[in-house]
Amino acid sequence: MNIYIGIDPGSNGGIATISPWNTCVVEAYPFKKTSMADVSRILEELESTGRTHALIELVHAMPGQGVTSMFNFGHNFGMLEGLLIGAGIPYDRVTPQKWQKEFGLYKLPDETKTAKKNRHKELAQELFPTLKVTHATADALLIAEYARRIHER
Repeated sequence: MNIYIGIDPGSNGGIATISPWNTCVVEAYPFKKTSMADVSRILEELESTGRTHALIELVHAMPGQGVTSMFNFGHNFGMLEGLLIGAGIPYDRVTPQKWQKEFGLYKLPDETKTAKKNRHKELAQELFPTLKVTHATADALLIAEYARRIHER
């Protein structure tokens, strides 16, 4: 059995895990409430329990984003990659377009960023009804589910 990890590296993102043993165990942690030391412990515990694979979202700079926000995003991304490497967890990078296509999450015409995030949250809540899904954990959960789907095909 594999454990699947999804990571949305934005400062408002999070990390989620899916352990599909007898009963599927799903957990999600928002970065606003989880330190990098906590993430390190989570990853080390996951690797010690069995075969683990992670997907980390690869996002590029977008027009209009400030220098500080891009620096912070790059810092988070690098830290998370380092923690995965340090824990010995194999990982791949995935673009938002690729994992979102799996779920039919295309941007609708004139849709606001908040409305799009709400659709992601609603889908994640539908897929994981026992969790309290937030905007911070929704994408991480969907990325983890995407990892599970592509590895179990």
